[in-house]
Amino acid sequence: MANPYNENNINGIINLGTAENKLNNKEILEKINEAHGKCQDKDLSYGTFSGSEKTRSNIAKVLNRYLKPKEEIKASQVFVGNGCGPMVDMIGTVLSNEGDAFIVPEPYYGGFNGDLATRAGVEVVPVGHTDDDVLGVTEEMLEEVYAKNKDKIKGIIIANPNNPYGRTYTAEQLLVFIRFVNKHKLHLISDEIYALSQFRDTLDGKKSDFISVTSLDLPDPSRVHILWGLSKDFCMNGFRIGAIISRSLPVISALKAYSMFCCIPGSYDTMIENLLDSDEWIDNFVSLNQKRLNDNYEKITDSLKKHNVKYVDANSAYFMWIDLREQIKNVFPNCKSPAEAEMQFWERLLNNGVYIAPSAAFYATEPGYFRICFATQWNILSLALERIYKSF
Repeated sequence: MANPYNENNINGIINLGTAENKLNNKEILEKINEAHGKCQDKDLSYGTFSGSEKTRSNIAKVLNRYLKPKEEIKASQVFVGNGCGPMVDMIGTVLSNEGDAFIVPEPYYGGFNGDLATRAGVEVVPVGHTDDDVLGVTEEMLEEVYAKNKDKIKGIIIANPNNPYGRTYTAEQLLVFIRFVNKHKLHLISDEIYALSQFRDTLDGKKSDFISVTSLDLPDPSRVHILWGLSKDFCMNGFRIGAIISRSLPVISALKAYSMFCCIPGSYDTMIENLLDSDEWIDNFVSLNQKRLNDNYEKITDSLKKHNVKYVDANSAYFMWIDLREQIKNVFPNCKSPAEAEMQFWERLLNNGVYIAPSAAFYATEPGYFRICFATQWNILSLALERIYKSF
C-alpha cells in the first residue's frame, strides 16, 4: 500500500483492511528464530514436496487437539503447501474442471474468486442468507441456486470462522451444508484458517463455540475437506504455510501430483517441525492470542457504541463487520446509488489516513458495510478509529 503509516510517517494510511494479526509479533518471532535454528543437510535436498512426515504429523496433532474430530486426523491425510490461498487453488483444481463452480455464502472472502478462477477457471456462485441470521442458509436456498447451475456445481466453500463476519457457524448450519453435498454427491470445503482464534464463547448473548466440520457425523467423510494454515492462528502471514486435510485418498494423490508447484522450502519445513512440536508452547500462545484479541474487541466495540456505529457481533478471527450506511448517507446524500456512495466514502477514509475494506470487496449485495481488522496495537487502532469518525 502506498504511503503506509509508521512511526516515521504518522500521517500515512493506517491499514485495518488487511487481515494481519500484529498483537503477538514479539512472542512468535522469538519462537520462529528458536525453531528455525541453523539449516541442516536435509534442508539442502528436495525433500518431500507435500510436507515432511514430521510436519504433517505435527499439524495433525494440533488439529486433533483443537478441532476434536470424530475420527483422528492422520499425517497421511495432510497436504502442506505455500499458503491457504494456493490451497484453495489446489483443491479447486483437483475437484473441478474449467467452467465448474462452487456455491459460497455471501458476503464472502473476496480472495476465493481469484484463488479458484486464475488457474482452474472455476467460478463462485453466491447464495444469500436468511433475514434473521447473517450465517443462515437453508436447504431450500441451496436447492434454488443448485437448480439454476446444476451442470457446473461441484460443491460448497465456507469460511468457518466466517470472513468477513468473524463469527462461527452453528452445528445445525454446518449439517445443512453436509446434508446438501451428500444428497447431490458434491464436496464441502471448509476453510478453518481462524480455527484457533476464537476469543469469546458467545454471540448475540448466546453460547457459541467454534465447531469444526470434522467434529460432526459425516455421511461420507471423503467429500469433506478442510483448509488450515499458520498465517492467521500463528500470526505468520508472510511465511506462506497452508494445509489441506482430506480423508479422500484420490484427492490427496491428485494434490501430490501438483505438489512441486506449491511446495514450501526445506528450511521452512524444518522450522514448522520444531514450531509445532511443543503442546505447552502452542497452548500458551493460543491462549495469549485469544486474550489479546478479546481485549481489543472489547475496546473497539466500546468505542463504536460511543460513536453510534452499528456492527455485527463477532467471536472469532480478528475482524468485524460494521454498518456505516447511515453515516455514508449523511456525508453523500446525492449519490446515484449506495454502491457509488460506498466507494466515495472509502476514498474519503483513505484521504483521512485509514484503510478498511468496503463491502464490495466481499461481494455483498447491500453496500454500506465495511470489514475492520482490530488485531493491532491499541494506540494505533484508536488513532485509526479517530480518523474513521472524522470522516462522518
